[in-house]
Amino acid sequence: MAKNRLVSASSPANARLRGGDLYPCFMFAGIDEVRLGNIFDFDEDDFRKRREDFIRASRKSNREDCGSCWAANICGGCMGSAFWASGRLTGNDPSWCEFQRETIAYVAEKIARLHSDKMLWQRLADAFKNATYEAEQRGVIV
Repeated sequence: MAKNRLVSASSPANARLRGGDLYPCFMFAGIDEVRLGNIFDFDEDDFRKRREDFIRASRKSNREDCGSCWAANICGGCMGSAFWASGRLTGNDPSWCEFQRETIAYVAEKIARLHSDKMLWQRLADAFKNATYEAEQRGVIV
C-alpha cells in the first residue's frame, strides 16, 4: 500500500545545491517556497518545521484530486511533477495521474490472469519468496 503522502522529505532523495540550500527533492531545487534550510547556516528547529510543513502538504488528503481517485491508495505520486504542472504544492499533474492509473490497471489485470492459473501463481509466489530470501541474505532487506 502506498504511503499517505507523495514524497518523503527526509529521504536520501533530498537535493542540496552548491550554496548549501536543502530541498526535499531535486525537482524543487531553487524554489524558495519549499527550501528546507541551508547546511552552512543550519537551524534544526526551522528545518524540522519546514520539513513537517512540506510533508503535511504532500499528504494525499490535502491534494486536489487524490481523494476521489480509485488509485490513490496504490499510487506513489510525484509531488515535483504535480508542482510543475499546476504551480501549487497541493495541485496534481493530470498526465502523471493518468499514467499511474493506466499502469496500475495494467498490472492488476496481469496479476488477475496469473492468479487464475494455479501453477503460474505458485511460480510467481516462489519467485518472490526466493528474491526476498536472497535480499535478506545480502542485507538489502532487514
